[in-house]
Amino acid sequence: MPDLGGTFCVAADINSRGYVVGASTTSAGAQHGFVWSPPSWGQPGNIRDLTPNGDPSYASSINDAGQVAGQHVTPTTASASIWTPMRGDYVVKDLGTFTGLQTWSMGINDAGFVVGYASRESPYQADAFFWQNGEFSLLPGATSIVYATALTGLNGNSVQVVGVSQDAATGAFTVLRWKVTLTQGPVIQ
Repeated sequence: MPDLGGTFCVAADINSRGYVVGASTTSAGAQHGFVWSPPSWGQPGNIRDLTPNGDPSYASSINDAGQVAGQHVTPTTASASIWTPMRGDYVVKDLGTFTGLQTWSMGINDAGFVVGYASRESPYQADAFFWQNGEFSLLPGATSIVYATALTGLNGNSVQVVGVSQDAATGAFTVLRWKVTLTQGPVIQ
């Protein structure tokens, strides 16, 4: 698989159609998220830079519709983002910073629901979130450092989310699972 011309390249996720997302450095040393499409109709696979205008980014997850979740960094913010394929290109939507200074999208399912975390400094804290239709919902944890990392597809009216909580004092990690029930808005259990 090709890269974006730099010295670092990592794949983070693959969908059922064989599309791969991740991050690569460019020849200028900037980190950019990418989508790699597999070979088709006798043509070689192709890598596409998600932020060719120069903004740093990272792609962490892709669903079967080709939507990509990750982080997009602009001169003013570092935001959880979704890239949606449109007419041969990808259009980015920054989700905002929720409770923190920056947010990361870590997973997206086929319904377009997103999970990730928002981080704050002094002292460091991270809030896990569930995002749907423009709305953030906090996923509770036992400590001040909680990350949501992946989610399942919609099963009836619920979604399972997994993540981790870290004790800031001891460094110990605890695995978490949330059941998000969708009614008018998400109900988290």
